[in-house]
Amino acid sequence: MDIRRRLRSSSAALETNGERYTPSFHRTYLPATALTSSSTLGATSDYVDIARQFWDGLEQTPTATIKPPNLRENWSLRRFWDEYVAVEMDFGYNVREHITNEETFISWFDFGFGMAGFGMVVLQFGILDGRLLGSTNAAQVAKAMACTSFVIAILSVVVGAYRFFRQQDALFHGQVCLGGLSMFSFVLLFSVVLVVSAVINWIGMI
Repeated sequence: MDIRRRLRSSSAALETNGERYTPSFHRTYLPATALTSSSTLGATSDYVDIARQFWDGLEQTPTATIKPPNLRENWSLRRFWDEYVAVEMDFGYNVREHITNEETFISWFDFGFGMAGFGMVVLQFGILDGRLLGSTNAAQVAKAMACTSFVIAILSVVVGAYRFFRQQDALFHGQVCLGGLSMFSFVLLFSVVLVVSAVINWIGMI
């Protein structure tokens, strides 16, 4: 077996039958005294903690993907659905405000449902009273009041939905929409309907 040894730049190479092998040499170094001190180890651990917090923050930070603008999707139903209906957001980011906004819309819907029920009851009692008394005035007044109640119910749901989407868009931009004449207008209109119905019933009784 032909064995030759050559030394190149302080590295040993062995060639056996045309094949070359490079052995690895391991050397044990004693730790330096400067690195074993408590102050140096404490500073190193602080740097490690800072680096770990930095990388953890990078992993937790959501990355936003920027898509090229598409003119077809500017006013599409999919864009409306993604931005106003099926909205996805991180937990803990203004969650209470969004839940309160949804509860406000449910309150508007309950108000409209109550007005529709009120109009139905007034219509039924007016028709029944007109049949018992043999008068058509009660039925006509009941129909007018029922139609007014139904219109108020529909408007309350529409205005509630408008206020919901407006408030939701404001919350996304870090703002809050306060005030407005919608609630005051509905309370005033409902009061007028009650007063007019009471006056008409009082005139009919006279």
